[in-house]
Amino acid sequence: YTACEAQLQASPIQMQRPDDGGAAQKALGGELAKLNANISMLHLKLDHADLAVAAAAAAISNCASWPKAHARHAEALSASGQHLAAAQAFNMAAFRAEQQGASSSAESWSARAEVEVQRAEAASAVVHEREMQAAAAEFDDFFARALQLSALTEADLDALTDDIARGAASEAGLVVKWKPMVRVKEAQRNAGLFQVLDGNVTEEVLALVHAGELARMEQTCRYFSGMLDRAAQERLRRTTR
Repeated sequence: YTACEAQLQASPIQMQRPDDGGAAQKALGGELAKLNANISMLHLKLDHADLAVAAAAAAISNCASWPKAHARHAEALSASGQHLAAAQAFNMAAFRAEQQGASSSAESWSARAEVEVQRAEAASAVVHEREMQAAAAEFDDFFARALQLSALTEADLDALTDDIARGAASEAGLVVKWKPMVRVKEAQRNAGLFQVLDGNVTEEVLALVHAGELARMEQTCRYFSGMLDRAAQERLRRTTR
């Protein structure tokens, strides 16, 4: 397989199809699909998951009704860690196989789709566990910051620590729960003129506008409120246009 690597750099292979729309076009599409499916398999053997995905996708475009093209795509997606997408591709392979009367292949690919769903769930659980561990690790620093921003009071924090002590809450869970409030407080403090807005409006503004644009928006507001001299207003008018 390694000896084929140089030749594979040009894959997936695309060729001009005949324009007759008939048997010649369909036959060429089928042959190209086989070629790209095999290229995908070779890329997988070389641990080139992304290239395998591209070659398998080309095989599908060559002949979308061929079940194995979808199966190759699923295998490549699985190797790249895209397990939910792989499950969908295996289900499509099963669907195409069922259409063509290949029931045994359809059952096999459906079973592999279920395995991919399980892998996706397991991967999601691992990510969630890591996020919760990270949240627990930042508990002290996070709530010290929350106190500075007046997102809660000392009495509120005492009540939260009491909940942790009696098992009614976890450090990670409380960090996750309070993050939106702390984020709003930080936004209100950092957004200049926007700090006069309430939390809900600020959240809507931040959802619509990239943070990097807030400074320019503040300048524009100052322009329209007459806080700049005439020359500065003119320069800003030209800039904003």
